[in-house]
Amino acid sequence: MMTQLNILNKLSNTLMTRGNKSNSEELLYHVLSELNYQYRKDPVVLIEKMIKQLIVIAEVRSKKRGGTSRLVPTPTPQHRQIPLGIRLFREAVRIRPERTFKQRILGEAMNLYQGRGESLKKRNNIHYQVEINRANVSGKKTRRHYRW
Repeated sequence: MMTQLNILNKLSNTLMTRGNKSNSEELLYHVLSELNYQYRKDPVVLIEKMIKQLIVIAEVRSKKRGGTSRLVPTPTPQHRQIPLGIRLFREAVRIRPERTFKQRILGEAMNLYQGRGESLKKRNNIHYQVEINRANVSGKKTRRHYRW
């Protein structure tokens, strides 16, 4: 599992655009100070809890079987779960309507802390796709591709 410092570093690297690491770190520290001001808790622990909410346990992968492609549920590897959650967070931040990127990050982080937010919806949508496609793969021949 990643430590708190690694999660912040990965989040900073993921939010970085055009190689401006100092700008992404500044954005992240601004968000951390705002979260500290809003909730009066350690903001690093809050960010860690938020990212852990976004961990994707299983995802669907395309498998070709008998001339047709099927979406097969597969467990997400441990080393990929947190980076995938951070990417979901980044995508949700980028589509938010706020004017500045600082406000977008802060808004999504606060929504995520309250159990809402677009990134959480995306994660739930991935898990929903896994549940839907469980029935897709049945029978003796395809059971070996059902990777539970």
